[in-house]
Amino acid sequence: MKKSSISEFFPLHLYGQCRDMGRTQNIAKKHKLHIIEDCAQDHGSLWDNKIAGSMSTISALSFYQTKTLGAYGDAGIMVTQSNNYAKKAKC
Repeated sequence: MKKSSISEFFPLHLYGQCRDMGRTQNIAKKHKLHIIEDCAQDHGSLWDNKIAGSMSTISALSFYQTKTLGAYGDAGIMVTQSNNYAKKAKC
């Protein structure tokens, strides 16, 4: 197998349905990938009693008007439990 330059796996939760994160985590572990969850249209859904956005290195949420949790204008947030990534993302 060729050495890959891929370092992240970007699973998408959609329409209030959480992706099978057990399978996702197994794939990421096998290939040494970071998981970045896209929770833009999946606020509050659960997989194995874990809330979407809590099962990865980084999670991205959108508050755009057409999303589940809309705001006025364009808005979004990145969440992480990693101090290193939080410091890098801090504006």
